[in-house]
Amino acid sequence: VDIVNEIVPQLIKYGKVPRPGLGIVPLEDTVARRLGVPYGVAISKIVPAGPADLAGLREMTIDEDGLHLDVITAIDGERLRNQSDLRKVLENRKVGDTVRVTIWRDGQE
Repeated sequence: VDIVNEIVPQLIKYGKVPRPGLGIVPLEDTVARRLGVPYGVAISKIVPAGPADLAGLREMTIDEDGLHLDVITAIDGERLRNQSDLRKVLENRKVGDTVRVTIWRDGQE
């Protein structure tokens, strides 16, 4: 009943249930593991002017030096193994909340 009482007003007001997000398109976990990312959520694309873009996160690029990835390894200190962990962490947040994101970039966290 509590879930229904929370969701129904949102459906009436917005026509959908707003969910918090980072403004990223993650790379599939299986692809990231094949590329050597042992854990975390690798970023494939960044939504322009979204939260990740405004925070300075980078989308995947490939150039003459190789593959460049930002990998989200933690949110507010909670370690992420995969996209499922990211969804679970964001479920406990509200749209508009600020979070501290830890990333792995160029061999450094």
